[in-house]
Amino acid sequence: MKKFFIIIAIILFSGLMLVNAQKENSKNKFSPHKRFEEMRKEMLSILNQNRKINSDFFDNFFNDDFFSGKYNPFKEIEEIHKSILNSIKEERQKVFKDSWDNWFEERIGEKNIKIKQIETDKEIIMEIETPDKNANIEIKDNYVKISYEKKQKVIDEKDGAKSESFSTEKYLKILAIPENAVPDKHKVEIKDNKIIITFEKK
Repeated sequence: MKKFFIIIAIILFSGLMLVNAQKENSKNKFSPHKRFEEMRKEMLSILNQNRKINSDFFDNFFNDDFFSGKYNPFKEIEEIHKSILNSIKEERQKVFKDSWDNWFEERIGEKNIKIKQIETDKEIIMEIETPDKNANIEIKDNYVKISYEKKQKVIDEKDGAKSESFSTEKYLKILAIPENAVPDKHKVEIKDNKIIITFEKK
């Protein structure tokens, strides 16, 4: 009988630990809808001051946690865009739209990049031309992330005096993985200024 109660106690304790772990995971889990409400309030404050929203603002929300969620991040972005547009006053919509479109083209659209997709019986190939072949490449479940930083020297001549300073150009592009591709079965090659990613086909 004593052994029976010990087994029951162990089972109850294990169950309690599992519940607590699930609660902790739930707390730490990225929630786009909760974050969206915070983002919307902050964004409305900026728009009410008739200021443009810079790309860093959107980057802080649409970060690695957002793109790594168990949903289609690109569809979520579409829904969030529609939701925000419908929730702001008409006179503020143009400022929002211009800010959003600029960020979207830089990060997800085809600005400063050329993409060619080739599909065979067994493979899906993405040929990506970027301004810098030494970019960092990350391939996740839902997306391909391409990024780099380039330092540039700026020489300023004024009144016969020269001064030097450095500026940093940051490049970040996030691309959807083709629907029929297997994300974790791929190979990456760099030829000239092209990044070639070959995925196994589902």
